[in-house]
Amino acid sequence: MRKLLWVAAALALSPQVACVSMSSLQTAETLEKGRTQSTFGGGYYSSEETTNNSSLSTKLPYLEYSYREGLAKDFDAGVKLTIIGSAAADAKYRLYDGEAFDFSVGGAVGYMSLKTSSTTAAGTTDVETTIIDFMVPVYASYRFDKTWAAYLTPRYVLRMNSQSGASSGSSTASLFGGAGGLKIGNEWGAYLEAAYQKQAGSDFDLMQYNVSFFWETDDGILGKMF
Repeated sequence: MRKLLWVAAALALSPQVACVSMSSLQTAETLEKGRTQSTFGGGYYSSEETTNNSSLSTKLPYLEYSYREGLAKDFDAGVKLTIIGSAAADAKYRLYDGEAFDFSVGGAVGYMSLKTSSTTAAGTTDVETTIIDFMVPVYASYRFDKTWAAYLTPRYVLRMNSQSGASSGSSTASLFGGAGGLKIGNEWGAYLEAAYQKQAGSDFDLMQYNVSFFWETDDGILGKMF
């Protein structure tokens, strides 16, 4: 059991594994002012990295909740919480509103911090790892009718990783990828989504699969303040 916990902690501290969720869970359409959307669901994370002729493969389930609200015409924003311990906030502005096709641009920031302790004969050592992601996504979607739409969200990620404690240091990395999927339903329904991301200059890539249920209401609070 101790060995299993040690492996889990080591994976959590890896910059490649301990990352902000890649899910999008939104189309290029924006919510009307005061309109809200909540999602709850989860999925499966899979990554693989090859170094020195050896391969490290990681597969983990996760849960996720998100909330977003329309703040103005063609503008909405939201937050997302992922177990274990990561959070993200984003904003989106719609540039093109067509009968079926929509196109938007946005910005997001994600945060994750983990602290682990290990005890040996020499004593106890603590290591704290903090990851901050700055994301630039674009959104494109096509609504076939009011009950379902397809969407694609390419994104660039600038990742800042720092460690303190028994092991210290910092690094930055660029990642490219995105998410795509289907939104099924109108005022309530489900998102079916897959995401892919690759770190520039390395053999590390990852996949993420997500199924989340959503519901929309007109009880937004922030939109009424603008």
